[in-house]
Amino acid sequence: MKKIYLIAAALVCSHALFAQDIIILKDGEEIKAKVQEIGLDNVKYKKYENQAGPTYTLMKFDIFMIKYENGAKVKYQYPFK
Repeated sequence: MKKIYLIAAALVCSHALFAQDIIILKDGEEIKAKVQEIGLDNVKYKKYENQAGPTYTLMKFDIFMIKYENGAKVKYQYPFK
């Protein structure tokens, strides 16, 4: 019975290790992040490894897609740039 609890605990912990937002830029770079705010023309985020650190800002036209930790995806497609 202990083995079942240990396996269940390991699965829960492993899911938490991979639960982050991923910002995919148009050049293919992936940023592990925690999205803080989405404005009209920019996205503010914190690096996932340093959530107590500074807030970074990206322009939406540089972003291809954001994959959220809950599985939702948002694509940003602008006809310009």
